[in-house]
Amino acid sequence: METAASLWDWLLSLREREHPGWFRWCAKGSLIEPSEETGLGASAMALKVGYQIGTLSELDRHELRGWVDYVRSFQTEPPNRHAGLFRDRPLLKEAGWRARSDGRSLVRQVASRARSLGGGLAIQRAETRQACAALLGAGTPPRWPISHIPNSEKGVRRFLRGLPWRKNPWGAASHTSHLVFFLKLNADAFDMQTQYELLMPVIHEHLDALQDKTTGSWFRGRPSVQQQINAAMKVLTIYDLLHRPFQWPERLIDFCLAAANDEDACHQLDVIYVLHECTRWTSYRLDDVRGFAESRLDSIRQHRKPEGGFSFLPGGTGKVYYGARVAEGLPESDVHGTHLLVWAATLISSILGFRSELDWRFPVT
Repeated sequence: METAASLWDWLLSLREREHPGWFRWCAKGSLIEPSEETGLGASAMALKVGYQIGTLSELDRHELRGWVDYVRSFQTEPPNRHAGLFRDRPLLKEAGWRARSDGRSLVRQVASRARSLGGGLAIQRAETRQACAALLGAGTPPRWPISHIPNSEKGVRRFLRGLPWRKNPWGAASHTSHLVFFLKLNADAFDMQTQYELLMPVIHEHLDALQDKTTGSWFRGRPSVQQQINAAMKVLTIYDLLHRPFQWPERLIDFCLAAANDEDACHQLDVIYVLHECTRWTSYRLDDVRGFAESRLDSIRQHRKPEGGFSFLPGGTGKVYYGARVAEGLPESDVHGTHLLVWAATLISSILGFRSELDWRFPVT
C-alpha cells in the first residue's frame, strides 16, 4: 500500500548503501554517524520498521544478511563478564558524560532514570532487548544467550526488590520485562528451559503483589499518572509475550480513558498498547475504547512528515536517546518515532477492526 511504500522509501534513504545495516537517525539533523562501533539503536529500530510494514523481503538477501550481521556484531562475546549483552560503546560513553555534565531538564531526567536502574548496565539491557527483538523479527537469533542476568530464585527476588517501583515504576517494569524476555529467549533459542521454568513463578508472584487494585497498574507509592500508564504498558508486554491473562483489565481501561498521555511517540504508544491488551480479555467499554483509539489516529497524524516517516515529537525529532544526543530536533521523521507510531497505528487498526486492510505487523517485543 502507498503508506508502507513511502515509509520504506524514506527509511532506505537513511542507509549507507556501501555498509548494510548502517542507518542514520534521521535525514538532516542526525548527530550519530553509523560505523562499526556505533549505530546499533538506529539500525535495530529500522530493522523493526521493515518487519512491521512487511518490506524486508524486498531487500536483496545479501543486504539483509549484512544488516542482520551488523546488528549481531554488537553482542559481547563470552567469556566477557557482560557476555550476551549488546553494547554500543560510543553511545554509552556519551550517555555517561552527559549524565555528569549536562544540566538541561530532559537530559537530567533521562540520566536520573538511568542511575536509578543501574546506569550503563540498564542502557545495555534495554539495547539488548531491542536488538534481539529486531533480529527475531528478521528470523535470526542472537549469536549467544544473554548470561548477564539473575539466574537463581534468590537473585531474581533481589533484582526485583531492588528496582525503583516507587520513584520510577515505568523503568522498573521495563527492566522486569527485559528479564522475562531474556529468560524466554534463552529457553527458546538456547535450550535453557529449566532456568526459565524455575524463575518465572518468582516473577509472577512479585508482579501479583505489585498490582494496584484501584488502577490495575503495577507500582508502589503514588507515582504520576504517566508513570502508572507506562509501567502498565511494560508489564503487559510480559503477559503478551507469555500469552497470559492478567487481573483487572476493566480498571486499567477506566484509568487509561481518563488520561491524556500524549506528549510524545512513546507515551502515545503506551496508552494505546495498554487499552489494546485489555480488549483482548474483556469487552468492557469497548465503544469508548474504540472512540479513544480513533481520536489517537488524529494525534498520530500530527507526527507524520512529508518525507514519509514519523517524528518522535509532533514538531520534530527527539534529541536524546538514553541520555545521549542523537539528533538536532528538526521538523523531520526519525527512526525512533517511526517505529513507535507504526506500532501504535497497528494497535489502533486492530482495535477498530481494519488491521487486515492495513496489513502491518506487531513488532517482536
